Amino acid sequence: MSKSTAEISVVLPTYQGDTSDELEQAIESLADQTVLPEELYIVKDGPLTNDLELVIDEKTNEFPTTIQTNQIDENQGLGNALRIGIENCSYNMVARMDAD
Repeated sequence: MSKSTAEISVVLPTYQGDTSDELEQAIESLADQTVLPEELYIVKDGPLTNDLELVIDEKTNEFPTTIQTNQIDENQGLGNALRIGIENCSYNMVARMDAD
């Protein structure tokens, strides 16, 4: 059975307090869905750990047409990260996903 896509953006904020294992599991769980979003928009809320950056780089290489990222210079909190993600998504229908 092949997977279909829908014109949906998923906003996924992450910050240095998240673990790389949980972030990877979150992205994989999205990739395992029957209907995939057209876009996964990852908002990096401040500087991230090297392990988190590595997961994002690996998954962006694996899903280059799906994953978009946005870097915020310093951590400003979840509300701001979500606002930035929603403002920059490509689709009108937006879902929110946690990195843990």
